Amino acid sequence: MINIFPFHDAVLRDLAALNPDPALWESWSCISVRELAIRFGLVADEHHDALVAEFQDYQLSADDELPLYTADSRVDTFWADMAKKKTFAGAMRFTHLAHLITTLSVIAHSNAHSERVFSMCHKINTDARSQLGNDTLRALLSCKINMGEPCYVSARQRSAEISEVCNMELCERPPVIVMCRPLSSACLCDFVTFC
Repeated sequence: MINIFPFHDAVLRDLAALNPDPALWESWSCISVRELAIRFGLVADEHHDALVAEFQDYQLSADDELPLYTADSRVDTFWADMAKKKTFAGAMRFTHLAHLITTLSVIAHSNAHSERVFSMCHKINTDARSQLGNDTLRALLSCKINMGEPCYVSARQRSAEISEVCNMELCERPPVIVMCRPLSSACLCDFVTFC
């Protein structure tokens, strides 16, 4: 099992530069930052020297010049604050480095989210519903992902609200809740009620 994971991949080693913990600065190198820029093509070739200079400036900066980073701090917040740093002349101080690091920080740390989406697709597209079109499947999946709570909770709450209204208006029939099909691009699961 261990053989299938890319533990010795250079990208994993070089991504240690994302961590702003000063205790790890010795393990970083300008070569790592340059290799990341080359591998992902995030910095133009003519700016590689400027990237290395910004990284060295970052490593040599005094603690009071950098945003505060503690064990409880978020890495993305740290680098967002770094991207705002300016030189005395008013120019952006870490233009290339901040762009590289913030872009690399969106790399997924695992494939759990994609596996979760595949699992949801499998639950939606059962043998009984195998004729669903791609647009319908996409709309149902989007609805399932974007809904903050399970639909049965929403239906139960909505049913209670409708019952109160119906009781107030002295309706003779109990409310019926029907879930409408998801709207094309709106991705909404709306509930229609009849009293």
